[in-house]
Amino acid sequence: FFFSWVDPLMRKGVSGNLRSSDDLFDLPFTLTASHLSGQLERALARVKLFRALHRCFWKEFYGIGILKFIADVSGFFGPLLLNRLVTFIETKSERIQDGYMYASGLCFITLVGAFCNSHFSFLMAKVGLKIRAALVCIVYKKTLTLSTITLSAFSSGEIVNFMSTDTDRIVNSCASFHTFWSIPFQIVVTLFLLYEQVGMAFLAGVVFAVVLIPINKCIASKIGKLSTKLMTEKDNRVKVTMGVLQGIKTVKLHVWEDHFIKKISDIRGRELSHLKGRKYLDALCVYFWATTPVIISILTFSTYTLLGNRLTAATVFTSIALLNMLISPLNAFPWVLNGLTEAW
Repeated sequence: FFFSWVDPLMRKGVSGNLRSSDDLFDLPFTLTASHLSGQLERALARVKLFRALHRCFWKEFYGIGILKFIADVSGFFGPLLLNRLVTFIETKSERIQDGYMYASGLCFITLVGAFCNSHFSFLMAKVGLKIRAALVCIVYKKTLTLSTITLSAFSSGEIVNFMSTDTDRIVNSCASFHTFWSIPFQIVVTLFLLYEQVGMAFLAGVVFAVVLIPINKCIASKIGKLSTKLMTEKDNRVKVTMGVLQGIKTVKLHVWEDHFIKKISDIRGRELSHLKGRKYLDALCVYFWATTPVIISILTFSTYTLLGNRLTAATVFTSIALLNMLISPLNAFPWVLNGLTEAW
C-alpha cells in the first residue's frame, strides 16, 4: 500500500551498492514481453486491436477506475470540511472538539485522496507498460514474419514509428479514458456545491468558463492538426535518413551528400515549423490555465456582492477551492478528447 517493497532497493542505491542489473528485482512473469505478447496474439486471432486489448487487460484497467472515483469523491469533501473549519474559527460557537474533528477530517480526507491518486497513477503506469510491451513485441514479430513484398510497402522509419509514437498514443489514451468519464462527474458535483455556497452568482464564473470551452476546443483541434503534420514530416525525415544510410556507398560515389543534406534539412525545417506552432498553442493553453481561476473568482464574487449578499471568509475559501476544482476538468477536457482521438 505504501510502496515499502521498494525500500531495500532504495537503501542499496543510497549506499552505492547497485553494481549491475542483478541487483534489481526480477521481473514478474506477468510483466514479461513474451507472456504479454502471447496473450495479445491469441486475442488478435479472433478480434481487432482495441477489442483484443480490452479482452487482455479489462479487469485491471477498469478496476483502477474505482481508485479514480474515490479520489474524486474525497476531493469534494475537502472544501466542505474547510467551510466548517473556517466557520468554526469565525463564530467560535461550537465545541473545541468539533474544531479538532474538522481539522482531523480535512487531513484524513486529503491523505485518502493522495493515497488513491498515487496508486491510480502507479497502476495506470503498470497497465500502460504491459500494453506497450505487448504492442511493441507484436509489431516486431510481425515485421519478422511478413513477406519481402508486403514489407516493402513500409519504410524502416514507419515501422520504428509504429513501435514508438503510435504505441505511445495508445498507451497515453488509457489514462485519458478514465479522465473522460471523471470530468463530467467532477463538473456536475462541483457546480452543485458552488450553487450551495453562492447561489446563482456562480453562473457568472461558469458562463466565462463555458465560453472558454470552444476556444480550448479550437486550440486543441489546431494542436491535433499540427501534430498530424508533424508526424508526417517526421516519418518523411526518418524515411529519407534511413534510405541515405542504407545506400551510403551510392551517395558517396555520386557525391550526393549536399543534395541529401539539403533535402533532410528542408524536411526538418518544416517539422520544426509545425512543432513551433504547436508549442505556441501549448503556451496559450497554459496562459488560460493560469488566468482563468482568477478571472472566474472575480466574476463570481463580484456578482455575489452585487446581488446584495455579504461575503464571509468561509464562503470565499470554500468557493475558491471549488472553483479551482472546476477549472482543471474544464481545461483538461479538450486535451482528453484530443488524446483519445489520436489513439483511435
